[in-house]
Amino acid sequence: MAYELQWKREEPRVGWYHEWEVFRSADDQNDVVILQDVADVAKARTWYGSDEMKTTMEKSGVLGSPSIRFAAAA
Repeated sequence: MAYELQWKREEPRVGWYHEWEVFRSADDQNDVVILQDVADVAKARTWYGSDEMKTTMEKSGVLGSPSIRFAAAA
């Protein structure tokens, strides 16, 4: 499955995340991958497990549960 870059944003190095990119599947427009460069993995894990994040996703029209994975830079 191929993914195409849809959007990229770089934030000042303030807070717990710095940069993020959104990719959409060429085969299924509802299949989206979001990559983020985070400075504080603990804060990221807390945010992704929070009710606030779930509410934000619901308000944005996200259906279903996301698959969230963390990886370290090589």
